Amino acid sequence: MLSRVALNKKERNLTIAAGVTIGVVLSWGLFTRWQADREAFQSNLPGNYDSNVTIHGKPLLCAPPKEIQERYPGGRVVHHVAEANASATLPGIPPPEHIWTISTKSGSYKFVRVEQAVSADANATGELSLYRGAEVFVWLHLGTSEANLRDTLPEERYNLLGENERQGCYLVQFREVSPAGLPGALRELAKNPGIAKVEPCPIAGALP
Repeated sequence: MLSRVALNKKERNLTIAAGVTIGVVLSWGLFTRWQADREAFQSNLPGNYDSNVTIHGKPLLCAPPKEIQERYPGGRVVHHVAEANASATLPGIPPPEHIWTISTKSGSYKFVRVEQAVSADANATGELSLYRGAEVFVWLHLGTSEANLRDTLPEERYNLLGENERQGCYLVQFREVSPAGLPGALRELAKNPGIAKVEPCPIAGALP
């Protein structure tokens, strides 16, 4: 008969401790590998600033300027337009040289529209303007109520978010997040008989 080997209490504790240590090391190794794979995957996502393509796989011929990338780290480019046509240009301003629609990872707004004006100096970066990428300010005519506005907005294209007391107007979200989406919303909403004025929502704050 084989003799039974009995471990004393100290030996059992040492064995358990060694097993726990090995388990922790293996778990940490697996976590580190998962984290590295995750970071590598995220760094190669379409729409990343250095990916050369937008989220939708379209060519990203020019990445947003460095100050935009620093302001919205981890952001991804949804759309990019160079030399915008009339449909992508905001009413009353010259066509910008570049338009980027960015999905932000940080910041107050999910989508940001970045416009770079044409510069008179070929060696200089044109002035940058930032707007909320999916919202507009709306002022109503006297006698038009919030309920009236809500009833007249096409539900498939717009969503009334509520009143902006600071601006004394209403905030309306449009669903077409694209270079033509904001100008199109401004033009369409301006035809609403209950709306007195509609404007884009500029994003304030100095760039880095």
